[in-house]
Amino acid sequence: MVNQFMINRKFLIVIIFLVKAYIIVKLKINLHTVLLVNMIFIATTDLIYKIIPNILLTSMVFDFIMARKTIIFREHVQLFILITLVLVIIYSLKKDIFYGGDIKLMGVAALYLGPEVIKVFALTGTINLIFLLAFRKKEVPLGPSVLLAIILLWSG
Repeated sequence: MVNQFMINRKFLIVIIFLVKAYIIVKLKINLHTVLLVNMIFIATTDLIYKIIPNILLTSMVFDFIMARKTIIFREHVQLFILITLVLVIIYSLKKDIFYGGDIKLMGVAALYLGPEVIKVFALTGTINLIFLLAFRKKEVPLGPSVLLAIILLWSG
């Protein structure tokens, strides 16, 4: 049973890479769309398997570079480093707030969003709290909350 779970997860990741590669390279899409496509895959993986694979996050960094095709803004990289360090410190002090994949996801979101990531953090926390109360669980995956926060930020 465990082997079949691992095979299915690896198969899902391969499918994700193929779809992403086609979307980014063939359709020449903008940075916002690249982020949304990646976040849909990450939210789905987090919701189903309760894990955010490192390979997906690493591919998001490469997708960011591919979609940019220009020099990366310094403030985006600085926020990426700062957010990741702050979240690692918080994680080391209190481990049950979020997990390692969540830290890396928020860091990569900072790379894409720049200063807008602060608004996404606030919305993510609010959405996650609503999910916790609505589903009466002790924890819910953070990936779907981040995706919903990004969509709400860009739609309004």
